[in-house]
Amino acid sequence: MVVRVITVEPADNLIKRLTGHGYRLTCVDARGTRGKVNLLFMIVKRKKLDHVLGIIRDYNPQAFYSVEDVRSVSDVALSGSERSTTFKKFFPLRKGK
Repeated sequence: MVVRVITVEPADNLIKRLTGHGYRLTCVDARGTRGKVNLLFMIVKRKKLDHVLGIIRDYNPQAFYSVEDVRSVSDVALSGSERSTTFKKFFPLRKGK
């Protein structure tokens, strides 16, 4: 699932909480109709979605977020072992739902 969060408040604490739980995300500074906003983008497994939304709601109940289904994601292991990446390259299996 793609989760997009738009918040007017600085997102530093939210980013720390999400990354502290092991989620990877991208933050973009932008400008909305009310001034500066922060955009957060992350890919989350469906079973972890409620946990992520709980963190977002706890951080800022007024934050706007959207969730979209994803068909496929390129998996780049930033901190994983080279071996697992090589295995996936030669055997591109997709987990069933």
